[in-house]
Amino acid sequence: MSAIPTVEVTVSVQDNQGQAVPGAAVKALLTAQERYQGLEVPGQVLGVTDVHGKAVLELFPNDLGSEGSSYSLTVTPPLGGSIVRFVAIPNSPCDVLIRPHAQTAITGPQGLQGQKGDKGEKGDKGDRGEQGLQGLPGESAGVAGADLYLANLYPCLNY
Repeated sequence: MSAIPTVEVTVSVQDNQGQAVPGAAVKALLTAQERYQGLEVPGQVLGVTDVHGKAVLELFPNDLGSEGSSYSLTVTPPLGGSIVRFVAIPNSPCDVLIRPHAQTAITGPQGLQGQKGDKGEKGDKGDRGEQGLQGLPGESAGVAGADLYLANLYPCLNY
């Protein structure tokens, strides 16, 4: 058996103004337990951003996994709070940019696009369901009208 492969993932953390955030804790957590050639892939990798707001993590490429996993990246800046993003790591080194309230960008080599699948069949039209109950008769119907209403409502009951 061979060792578990990893790729270098550079996580860059920036504030709302695009400035680097040094000293931020970075936690990469697999969303599903993965195995590679019978070996259990480590489920968590930790790092801290440097003075340039970058942390380099060695992560298992989700492309090689069999469980359809991704990573939950949690970034905790030194002043508190946290940012969580979900990312899938390709089988090549890549960069991940984390900013508050922004889309997370992952850059690296682009893979080939698969073929488009066939369109599914149109489903059957549903039935109309049962007809609802008749409304209450008017007040002028009196007792006989009420008995007729109950007989229609409960046809198996005798009065």
